[in-house]
Amino acid sequence: MDDLPPKSLRKVHPMVRKMNEKRATKALGLFVLISFLFSWVLFFFGDLWLEPMFAQRCETAAAKLSVLIGHTLAMLGPALAALLLWRFVRKEEPPAWEWSRPKYYLWAALAMLAMWTVPGGIGLLFGDSIVSPIPEYVWIAIAVELAFGWISGMGEETGWCAYLLTLLAPKAGKTRAAVISGALRGLWHWPVLVSPVILQVALGERTPLELAGAGVVIALQLTLGNILFGSVLGWIWYRTESIPLVGWTHYWHNLTRDVTIMLLVGYGSGLWAASWSGLIPMILGIALLDRMRRSENLGWRQVVGLSKGQRTKGAAEPGGVGPGTHIALTRHPEFADMMQAYKVLIDGVEAASIRDGESIAVPVSAGTHTLHLTMDWCRCRPVEFAVREGECVRFECGNHLGGWRVIFAPVYLTLLSGRYMWIRRIE
Repeated sequence: MDDLPPKSLRKVHPMVRKMNEKRATKALGLFVLISFLFSWVLFFFGDLWLEPMFAQRCETAAAKLSVLIGHTLAMLGPALAALLLWRFVRKEEPPAWEWSRPKYYLWAALAMLAMWTVPGGIGLLFGDSIVSPIPEYVWIAIAVELAFGWISGMGEETGWCAYLLTLLAPKAGKTRAAVISGALRGLWHWPVLVSPVILQVALGERTPLELAGAGVVIALQLTLGNILFGSVLGWIWYRTESIPLVGWTHYWHNLTRDVTIMLLVGYGSGLWAASWSGLIPMILGIALLDRMRRSENLGWRQVVGLSKGQRTKGAAEPGGVGPGTHIALTRHPEFADMMQAYKVLIDGVEAASIRDGESIAVPVSAGTHTLHLTMDWCRCRPVEFAVREGECVRFECGNHLGGWRVIFAPVYLTLLSGRYMWIRRIE
């Protein structure tokens, strides 16, 4: 027994691996079933029954508060599903309760204020107005959210981050896990936005066909938006594994958004303010999702499941040398040009093409050569290199629009098109 290798080095039997995958799939399916069933019942109960009932009685305060309380309770669904599965299915302890650093809470608070409250204030300059007088139920709603909103944030992120990312990341990778969790998070919110359309159908104001179309559009919008928002919270989770931090960040996001909207009439009617509030989370989500993807050396096509491998036919194996004299070129995966191939030119003659996240081997003769890339009118500076007979010279390439730098695309596509891409030699 002492001669056995450590568990981490032992080869897992295919049957055991298959059983583990089945358990993970079962755990995912049960999580979706429990969290959706619990929350959707509460969402629809509050939005389709309680609110219309109180509205018909002209009890505006009761209608608004019933929705707020119903949504707060519904947001416990992901946590309930996670706790049940940890206890009875996976039979393991939940992640440790890590508070993380106080400065992270401060940064999260400032980020959410910048995302909602600051644009809301700027919106006043573009025609928005403060509610006057402020109805009593608005203050009650704010007090309820202040007192109990953190429970909702913890409830969601215990499920979406602590449970789901932990379950999916070992098999799918951190980036794909964030995308899957975000997509499910978005669909889970579907009743919140589709309930008003259902009421309009019930009142004869819309047709069932319009409901079907609106339902699909809402599902797509929620999926995309929550993949990006979930990527922000997922990135925080991967760095800290702190349930309080991701839960509190979510709570502060909801609080700043709701309080700003409740205290301003027609919040966002100012075009700049509305665009700013929608643009910040999208840019941040794309940048952090891109950072996760690059840390795993994935192309965007791999993230969305359009490609399974990173190397194309004829690619040089990592650490190895291909047949004969050649260069090995690896392209960094980037959001920009993810669907575009770069032409690889040796001494000004096209020798190959390389796609996002790929590695290729290009045969060359011994001697001195120049290497550069082109894509439409964009190119990079040529790189000169010398190669001996039977030698492999390695390069990596990409573009200058990685992560948040994608906002400089207009500059690189015009004034700096000759430096759009880059190549450097790997020693």
